[in-house]
Amino acid sequence: MHEGFADLRTSRVDTSGHESFWPSFTDIMMVVVMIFMIASTVLVLRNWELVSELRETIQAERKAEELARSAAETSETLEGRLIQAQREVAELRMLLMQAREVNQDVQQKLATSEQSLAQVRQDLVASEQVLSRREQELDHTRQELAQTVEDRLETEQQLESLRSERRQLVVDLKDSMDEARRLDIGLKQAAAEYALLEKSFHAREQEVSSLQESARLQEAEIERFRQASILSDDQLKALQGDYDSLKTKYDKLVRPARTAKGRYAISVRYWKDGNEHHINYKQPEDNSFRTISRQELHNRLSRLKKKHGDKLYVRVIIPDDSGLSYNEAWSFTFDLLEKYDYYHQ
Repeated sequence: MHEGFADLRTSRVDTSGHESFWPSFTDIMMVVVMIFMIASTVLVLRNWELVSELRETIQAERKAEELARSAAETSETLEGRLIQAQREVAELRMLLMQAREVNQDVQQKLATSEQSLAQVRQDLVASEQVLSRREQELDHTRQELAQTVEDRLETEQQLESLRSERRQLVVDLKDSMDEARRLDIGLKQAAAEYALLEKSFHAREQEVSSLQESARLQEAEIERFRQASILSDDQLKALQGDYDSLKTKYDKLVRPARTAKGRYAISVRYWKDGNEHHINYKQPEDNSFRTISRQELHNRLSRLKKKHGDKLYVRVIIPDDSGLSYNEAWSFTFDLLEKYDYYHQ
């Protein structure tokens, strides 16, 4: 007993006597109470600690639940974000693949472009050489163009001259056509006269033959008289007069046809409008006809007759729709030709 616990008694008595039982029990109980109290204190303290830990655990559980809920919400949000991020990553991968393909295409195109650029540079050098040659050719072409412009101006002048000649030719052609129509009318009129002339032609031939024979006889006689020197001057003059008369008649029969070639040709157009007669007049140097009176026409033709003599050719134009009768047209034409035309002098 004394080995396990300390002796707490106040008065110690011999242990072998009967009186020492209660003090030992008291000591034991005190020890038990003390142990109980200590255990209770320990338990209370432990329970207090457990309660504190339990409270802390509850609070921690609440916080854990809140964290769990928050984590769940965050997890859902993160899961959505993760899905969205995965989708975006997939899209980015696709874009990256497309970008890589584009990059490869661009690299290929870049290589092709570099080759093309090298070719373009070569072409540029060649083009510069060609451009230099073209500039030289252009200078030469400019010189040729200047010469061409000069030639063109000269050609335009010639063309204008040709146009003037063409206008004159057109006018002359119209005049010729008018004259042709007039001549056609004249031919129709002359056809009737030709029939009469044809009848007298044979008689004229015989007359010409007779005149020729008479002329030969006269010449022979004159020659004979000259040789014989027996003719008087009066007889010789008479024979020469007869000879000249025969020669004049002969020349009228065999004279050449009337022509404007080598002559100073005057054109006169004559027509009638109602009861009023009109006269148009044109000289070779005029571009168009002009209207004059009958008296002025005769004055002009008289001056030209004095100036040109047997070179004056008078062309009378009677239009188809002249409104003139045959006698009026023939009288006007014959009067002008008889007075001024070289052929009728």
